[in-house]
Parts: sequence; C-alpha cells; structure tokens
Amino acid sequence: MKRILIVALIVLAAAVGRSQTTPAVSLTWSDVSCTAATPCTAQVYRATVTAGASCPAAGGASYTELTAVDSQPAVAGAYTDSTVTAGSTYCWYVTDSFATGGTSPSSPSNIFQLAIPNVPATPTGLTGTVVAGS
Repeated sequence: MKRILIVALIVLAAAVGRSQTTPAVSLTWSDVSCTAATPCTAQVYRATVTAGASCPAAGGASYTELTAVDSQPAVAGAYTDSTVTAGSTYCWYVTDSFATGGTSPSSPSNIFQLAIPNVPATPTGLTGTVVAGS
C-alpha cells in the first residue's frame, strides 16, 4: 500500500493592512509512485472536526477536495492551505490520480490532524517608562 507522508507547518503571515496575523498550513508530502513514465496529480482533501475529536476515515463525506496539485512527475508535492481559521481543528489527506498507466486514484495517504492555535490580539493601552541602564 502506497503511503504519502504529510508534514505540516503553521505559517503566521502578516495580513496586509491589519494588525493581526492570518494562519496558514503548509503541507508537504513525498510519493515514490509518480514517475516520468506514470505522471500523476495529487488531490488534497480537508475536513473540519471538533477539538479533541478523531479524524474521520479518508474518503468520507466529511472531506472536501481543496485542490489538485499538478507537480508530478516529481516525487514531492506541496500545498499551502490559507483557508484555515484560528481556533479550529482540521484533518488532511492526499491521493494521486495517474494521467497514464498505474491505478487511479491511489490509496489515501496518512491523515494529518492539526489544531490551529488562536492568534493573540495586538496589545493595546501599553505604556512604558525609560529606566537608566547601569
């Protein structure tokens, strides 16, 4: 059974014109079944779950296809999910659809679950006093 490894990194990118930051999740995976002879396109799926709940099984109705990443025949792929919301918990998985040859679609990858932390508000009402250093 082919497996795709998903690695996620929460990216807090400064939102233009706002003092808050907007979360995004950068997903990367590796896949040794896509080659020049059997190119494929990766599909990224995501479900939202209640905090503390387990992810549903891959392929279930809870998942929505986010995008098709046409970066093959490379053996690595990447996608940044910038539609996540702070304070929510998400599950992702990836499958491959082969353009020619191979099996379509592939078995789903492992499911990756991540709780997006709340972004603290910008402090207000701060004051300071200059203190002479020694």
